[in-house]
Amino acid sequence: MAFDTQKLKQSLAEVLKEKGVLEADAVAMAEKEVDSMGSMKTATGKCPKGCTSPLDCLTCSTGHMMVCHYPLTCYEANCIYQQRLMQQWYQYFYPKRAG
Repeated sequence: MAFDTQKLKQSLAEVLKEKGVLEADAVAMAEKEVDSMGSMKTATGKCPKGCTSPLDCLTCSTGHMMVCHYPLTCYEANCIYQQRLMQQWYQYFYPKRAG
């Protein structure tokens, strides 16, 4: 699967500019965000762990498809995605009892 990284970065920068972010900041933020995506690193051969598929991100201990925390784990990086997942699991396994 080929990604057009420039197009993705430009698209994200446009969204940020529409939200009021200055153009230079929007471009820098978009580049950093896209380059940090786990799925982007695997697709472009830049994964620090040598993974070659976005699906590899599903079992990665240092990140996931949305962001790569390497060398930190999601827990060590205080990852918002992991926090949301843990909250969903907790709500599933420990539902609030109707009173």
